[in-house]
Amino acid sequence: MKILHKILVAICLMGVSFGAFAQQQITGTVKDQHGDPVIGAGILVQGTTLGTVTASDGSFSISVPANSTLSVSSIGFETQVIRLAAGQTRVDV
Repeated sequence: MKILHKILVAICLMGVSFGAFAQQQITGTVKDQHGDPVIGAGILVQGTTLGTVTASDGSFSISVPANSTLSVSSIGFETQVIRLAAGQTRVDV
């Protein structure tokens, strides 16, 4: 009986730890005030070392922890800080 209890506790703890590291895929585009793509804009997840840059069409894709805050920056533009809502998968700046 003790072994069964230990196994159940271990399974529950694994479920909790996997939930703590849940990731979500965020996609989007970064455009300037004229609607033109911003090439090479940096997309960083605040408080981490996770980041990416936009492609030639201004698009990006990044896997982030749940409840993340993104920082979007590029030379000549004001940095934008975006707090992701629960379940949000798209960000257009």
